[in-house]
Amino acid sequence: MNSIQLAGTPAPGSTATAPAPVVDATGVVARVDPSTGTITLQDGRVLRTNPGTMIWQPTTVQALRPGTQVLVRGAAPIGVDRAATAPAPEWRMGTVRTVDSPTSQIVLTDNTVVRVAPSAYLHRDAERLALEQIAPGSEVVIRPLATSPTLDAAEINVVWAPSASLR
Repeated sequence: MNSIQLAGTPAPGSTATAPAPVVDATGVVARVDPSTGTITLQDGRVLRTNPGTMIWQPTTVQALRPGTQVLVRGAAPIGVDRAATAPAPEWRMGTVRTVDSPTSQIVLTDNTVVRVAPSAYLHRDAERLALEQIAPGSEVVIRPLATSPTLDAAEINVVWAPSASLR
């Protein structure tokens, strides 16, 4: 499994004291490593549970099995499994707090500001989306522009959205 280092999270072995961001994620379990508390979802997202993480249906990471549909609340996003997704540079994931269409920006719950490039491919599975269709609470995976020093999105994949938001 290949994973990436997310911006804002300490590298392995570092002594950074800032808390890692947490996300809510919904998906189907592909792999579980109870010894590290790591859950890999079928769409490639990799999450690490922590003492505040809740998994629904009420269960523990030790009881999870591949193929189980889960809702994970408060887990640390630790990467994207490139074996499960198309190769892409430095994917980020998060939960949408706000969408500002006039400025083409999304703010994630960890306060990351994502600028949406005019050429960005916004989608949910094969369905193309307009920025206005991405609702607060949506879980997204973002592929930044390769040459950008800021988080300018080249692609945003909505992997989960509140039930009434994509109509």
